[in-house]
Amino acid sequence: MNTKDVVLVCDKGNNSEPNISKVVKEMHIVGSVTHGQVKDLAHVPLSKYVHMYTNQKAIESKATEPKKNCSGWSSPWSFHLTSTHTRDNPRRMIKTSERYLKKTQGPE
Repeated sequence: MNTKDVVLVCDKGNNSEPNISKVVKEMHIVGSVTHGQVKDLAHVPLSKYVHMYTNQKAIESKATEPKKNCSGWSSPWSFHLTSTHTRDNPRRMIKTSERYLKKTQGPE
């Protein structure tokens, strides 16, 4: 079977270095990461994100492509930011973002 056209979709529990290294050269991968794996992304300004698409519910998705080594492997990847929470509840999004920034900056 030719796996070059296969896309593996995995959750945080399955994207460890040993698991990813088994398939990284064989197929495309879509997965989620933990806050700890991408602390520096909290500091990427929104101006660095580009419009990717808007779905049927008028929810916009933006993405940035940072140079990042995640889970011990380095490969082209993008980080998508969907504006669902911002549109539905801006105050909740701001509070969540502030908590996340504090968490990633560590103790003062």
